[in-house]
Amino acid sequence: MPHSHHSHSGQFCRHAAGTLEQVVLEAIRQGFEVYGLTEHVPRYRKEDLYPEEMEMQDLMNQFTGFLDEAHRLRLAYEGRISLLVGLETDFITEVDLERLEELLDKHRGRIDYIVGSVHHVAGTPIDFDLETYRKVLEQPEVKGSSEEETMQNFLCLYFDAQYEVLRDSDLRL
Repeated sequence: MPHSHHSHSGQFCRHAAGTLEQVVLEAIRQGFEVYGLTEHVPRYRKEDLYPEEMEMQDLMNQFTGFLDEAHRLRLAYEGRISLLVGLETDFITEVDLERLEELLDKHRGRIDYIVGSVHHVAGTPIDFDLETYRKVLEQPEVKGSSEEETMQNFLCLYFDAQYEVLRDSDLRL
């Protein structure tokens, strides 16, 4: 039984393509029986926004729009595919986990699961582009006296952030 629990659409995410409905139709075409619809939660600090992103309130409205559309599609395609509605969170600072709790409280019953992600180290995106990735390697908390030490520091910070996301996995849906 093919399944996926992490997806994005161009309708609600700048690094994807197609509408959410096109994503669902493609999943049906490919024979998925269970398919998870996920989009990124909004970032909560201006300094964490990506260059192509709008204001923070626009991101919140976009996320709410995603939830509305995902639930519409769940009903529209019931019987053809089982759609789960999730979200992808990101740990940049403790603020992200605190605000995630608020978001889950606000949308209780509308979110089936969480994809916990880490896309930042030392407050800098690590997978946006090569130039930005190189900047993170120059951050004081990452930069070591050798390439090996720098990479060790980078990986320790990355996995510490992953641990924080997992440690907070007791968030209640």
